[in-house]
Amino acid sequence: QKVEISLGADNLTLFIGSMEYYKNGEAKTLDVPAKIKDGRTLVPLRLIAEEFGCEVEWNDELRLVSIIKYNVVEVKTPQELLENAKNNKKIIITESEYNLSELDDIIISNPAVYKEDAFDGYEYVIEGLFNFVIEGGRNDNSCIITESTYANVLSFKNCFDLTLKNITAGHKAEKGSCTGGVIYTEGCGGVNIDKCSLYGCGTYGIRTYSTANMDVTDTEIYECSYGLVDLYVSSGIRFYNCIF
Repeated sequence: QKVEISLGADNLTLFIGSMEYYKNGEAKTLDVPAKIKDGRTLVPLRLIAEEFGCEVEWNDELRLVSIIKYNVVEVKTPQELLENAKNNKKIIITESEYNLSELDDIIISNPAVYKEDAFDGYEYVIEGLFNFVIEGGRNDNSCIITESTYANVLSFKNCFDLTLKNITAGHKAEKGSCTGGVIYTEGCGGVNIDKCSLYGCGTYGIRTYSTANMDVTDTEIYECSYGLVDLYVSSGIRFYNCIF
């Protein structure tokens, strides 16, 4: 009448029908007990996944559970931000400002990142990643910027299950002078933009091309020169509780 599960140095012990369980010998309480049904032992999926450092996401529309174990890293410089752009990675930004234009004379060794000439600087493109997160941490005002007026601030191509959460992004330039957008996605799918502030003077706050299934939640888009969003050959782009 006992279930034992181990991963690395962590050990979980659950008891059939009991609301009490143990992690590494410490007693805890769960919401749904383990049980036996038709000769099979059933255990609470979310509890076990989260106790082993995974994140569990539920998509009600698709009736889909996703369990992801991220490699989490805090970064303090724009170079660290781009060098750590990898699959199954959650990047926590903790500083007040990350100016990507500071990297124009620096070589980025990450094969998932390349730069394109944007006339008055460079645009940094993150390509081909899945399960990738950039999230604001302790500093609620963590801002990612570029001084290039022709560059998109955050540009993603062929990325899937991409999340941007609790960050501010925009151009550090004279208002009305930019032709680049703030967030640009191309060939991407499963994009989540949550609790972000996207500001001008970029042409648009969000630009998409050939992108499917993007959810934008609790996000503000403001002071953009030409418009709010530019959605081209894209589908399933949804906005919830946003301010334009």
